[in-house]
Amino acid sequence: MNSELLSLLLSILSSLVAFISVFLVRKAAKSILEENKIVLKNDKGEVREIFAEIGDSKNEYSAYLNEAIDFEKFVFEKLVELNLNVKDKPQNSMDKGYDLLFEKDGELVAVEVKSHKKPLSANAIKDYTSRLPSDIAIVFFISKSGFSSSAIELLEKYDKKVSLIDGSIDDLGSQLSSALVARGITRQLKSGPKTAG
Repeated sequence: MNSELLSLLLSILSSLVAFISVFLVRKAAKSILEENKIVLKNDKGEVREIFAEIGDSKNEYSAYLNEAIDFEKFVFEKLVELNLNVKDKPQNSMDKGYDLLFEKDGELVAVEVKSHKKPLSANAIKDYTSRLPSDIAIVFFISKSGFSSSAIELLEKYDKKVSLIDGSIDDLGSQLSSALVARGITRQLKSGPKTAG
């Protein structure tokens, strides 16, 4: 009987230790998440919480976000210079896998702009393209840090509707022009602001 009682007590003690361990791990994880939580608020008062990578300070992350927004605006301006009627993604919508959108000859063309520190991977591109609406005919990925070799190989073999543009190259305007011509979106390289007809 003593061995059965001892076994029962050890089982209860083991369960209690496991419960306390899980509780402490969850508490520590919650603390880490709270430390890395950044609350963004847009001009409409809508709030979105994001989590910085561990080790990044909120100031570093804020600077990174501003840089990413500036790069997206730069790409937008370059597309407008190429006489395309580009629209920004609605701010209050869920991420649909694109940042900018325009229509050419009745087809929707999406542009996803990335300002990551590392080259964009094949898995990241698959993730973004999986969120695209079905009516998107062509997608341009513009990455400030380029693309991984696996991303380039994958898309060259399998996905004809996706084009990759290396935004790290100094002459992004020329890269955009070439990609648009290659896709038949523009017939000739055009630059300069759009004029009223």
